[in-house]
Amino acid sequence: EMEEGFGAGEDDELEVVGHTGANAMSDYPHSRHTCVRFPFSSSQNKEANKKACPNCYCYVCDKVYTECGEWEESHCMATNNEQYWVQKRAIKSGKS
Repeated sequence: EMEEGFGAGEDDELEVVGHTGANAMSDYPHSRHTCVRFPFSSSQNKEANKKACPNCYCYVCDKVYTECGEWEESHCMATNNEQYWVQKRAIKSGKS
């Protein structure tokens, strides 16, 4: 039985309080450049960066990489360490 008021608030957030296994990043959604299963190549190796696990998100589009229409072309190279991609993400999200 749920506590009174549980889930009734306007702020529906999920809090992860534990994990079992080698690395939590492999089990939860994450940007492609932080994937532990397929390490990101910052050396512009697009073919290596196209590979992604089922929990990888496109950094620019902020959706699962398989739903990104520009993944193969360029978004697989996106990272928060490059201003170019940070700006692309801001434009895409309407926060520019």
